[in-house]
Amino acid sequence: MQNKGQLEVINLLILTQDQMEYTNFIVSEVNDHALRIAVINGDFHWHKHEDCDE
Repeated sequence: MQNKGQLEVINLLILTQDQMEYTNFIVSEVNDHALRIAVINGDFHWHKHEDCDE
């Protein structure tokens, strides 16, 4: 990973390129927020959480 001043640069393509099946993980956290990424190959039944900001 590379730094730009105080920021860390994260290449999401490199981070996920070896994932071949469904995965969902946290990439970074800031205060009480989490940046998540999901890798999906094929059909996926989408859902949502009514009580959350997504």
